[in-house]
Amino acid sequence: MIKRTIMPRQGSAHTATEKYSSPTVELPTGSEISFFANVHGTFTHVTKEFAELAGCEPEALIGSTLATLLHSDDAAFVTPDFSWCIKTPTPLSIRFKNRKNKIRWVHLSAAPIRNPSGAVTGFIGKVREIVPIEVTEQFPTLPDSRYREMVEHTAEFIFELTGQKFTYANPSALHTLGYPWDRLREMTLEELCHPEDRRDVRAIFARQLSDAIPSLYREFRLVCANGECIWLSVNSTLLTTPHHPPRLQIIARNITVQKETEAWLAASEATLRSVLQNTLTPIAFLDREGQFVYANPALERMFHTSWEKLNQKKLFDFIPDYLHLLMKKQITRILQERQPVTTEFLLIRPGQSDVPVLAKMYLVQGPSDHIAIDFTDITEQKDKEQRQAREIEREEERIMSLEELNRMKDRMLSAVSHEFRTPLSSIIGFVSALLEDETIDENLKKKYLGIVLQQGKRLVTLVDEMMELSVMKNHRLNLQVQPVDINKILRCTVEKLQLEQETKNITVKQNYSHTLPHVEGDQSRLQQAFYNVLHNALKYTPDGGVVIITTEADDATVKISFRDNGIGLTEDEITYMYTPFYRGSRINEGIPGTGLGMTITKEIIEEHNGSISVESVPDVYTSVTIHLPFTLAND
Repeated sequence: MIKRTIMPRQGSAHTATEKYSSPTVELPTGSEISFFANVHGTFTHVTKEFAELAGCEPEALIGSTLATLLHSDDAAFVTPDFSWCIKTPTPLSIRFKNRKNKIRWVHLSAAPIRNPSGAVTGFIGKVREIVPIEVTEQFPTLPDSRYREMVEHTAEFIFELTGQKFTYANPSALHTLGYPWDRLREMTLEELCHPEDRRDVRAIFARQLSDAIPSLYREFRLVCANGECIWLSVNSTLLTTPHHPPRLQIIARNITVQKETEAWLAASEATLRSVLQNTLTPIAFLDREGQFVYANPALERMFHTSWEKLNQKKLFDFIPDYLHLLMKKQITRILQERQPVTTEFLLIRPGQSDVPVLAKMYLVQGPSDHIAIDFTDITEQKDKEQRQAREIEREEERIMSLEELNRMKDRMLSAVSHEFRTPLSSIIGFVSALLEDETIDENLKKKYLGIVLQQGKRLVTLVDEMMELSVMKNHRLNLQVQPVDINKILRCTVEKLQLEQETKNITVKQNYSHTLPHVEGDQSRLQQAFYNVLHNALKYTPDGGVVIITTEADDATVKISFRDNGIGLTEDEITYMYTPFYRGSRINEGIPGTGLGMTITKEIIEEHNGSISVESVPDVYTSVTIHLPFTLAND
């Protein structure tokens, strides 16, 4: 029978049931984490169980370091700033000297906390006490045969060492290592170790024997008979019996796959970090408050700033104020629903032009959730959309223009056929009467021939106006520019229309400025325009009405106004009055006209770099105002 003292592998673990938080890590409920420490090794959060091992209240540990708890003999093995765990976060077996001067052996595990950029921002760890128990020739509930069967059939490796020599190895260990027992019993543990681990293993087990440490935990590599290396998670227990030298019992678990996985994850992390650093896509990580915790070089280039400046800012500093509330809702939605969100907004860059971006936002889960954002500059896309919108707008305008031309063509055909039919019918009627009735006296013949002549002239006028309008639409007018007297042209125009005034007993009042300067223009064309406006005023003013013509000048233009108290115009009629062949519905019947006069007038005035406008109230008045510049600048 073998009599031994062993340590349980799990010991009496203390579980943290409270929830703690730090600037970078949020502890889940039910975690076995015992403490948080900042980057300098100062405790920021501890559990009650950890404080009990230290022999004080939790508040008393906050702000202190591991140095206040370490036994003086262990201070050489563990640095209080936790730098020992950055490269190899391996659990250690050390002694705590608590504030009640009680010595306790504990297993201490610690690991660094890193932000997305890989920088260490603090440490996290757990502590459990090592409590020895005595086991004699058999377990209290298991006979010795059952215990021996468990040892020999377990998948874990079980060794016993006296000094450095193997005194026992279970079948699982022999099978995996590939050494027969006769060979293994002649070897030392140091000989089996990987060359890089031998010094550390020799020192650790020598210390366990010399200091009578009940239990130690370590990870190291052994070399198998075929030359392959395996990683072991080793729990070594000091066995002491009277009258016998101390022995070490080693219970080990093969963690090669775990180590390979960790190495793969580390390589993947390095690969991911390299991808983030070298990708052309701007990428950032935000915390729950929208503050930057990581930005790759591509994002620094997009923002035209450095990480040192971004590290102190939030995303809200780079978007318009009116989008702040929407962005906060987006972040909350991502954290709650854990679904990605895509949004567009304008990126504000101080000292640089603003940039429209497409932002894809998604949750990166971990000890502390972060929000990853990759930005896409969509300036070219937006420019293309604007160009397409302008092209669509121009195409719509072109279609509307073609439709308007089509309507104008229909109106022109209707107006021309009507205007041609009336005088032609009159001419045909009177010529037929003269040919068929030889009894018509000379006076009546002269009257009929006079009407035929008048209607013929009307046809000529219509053809001339159509040809003139065609020239104006397709070619610029050939203006004979010279200084002209506007008042003189208006007087001549009034005289030419004297017959129309007398026929309808209409009074034309002429209020001309005596200091009106001359303007540069084509006298005959301006007289044509004034004639059309005054002729319309006389034509649509009832008998006994009044037409007032006024001239005045300002700093740069001459203003000519024609005001009558005729039938007036509606807003729709004013809108379309410059359209060729357009005549209002109220004046289309009974009053002759081609619908071309105001169209021609507008073309003449605009060729003189002037403007024409109309105000009217139906059945009250109509006022046509023309502005002409003093000088006709060459285009």
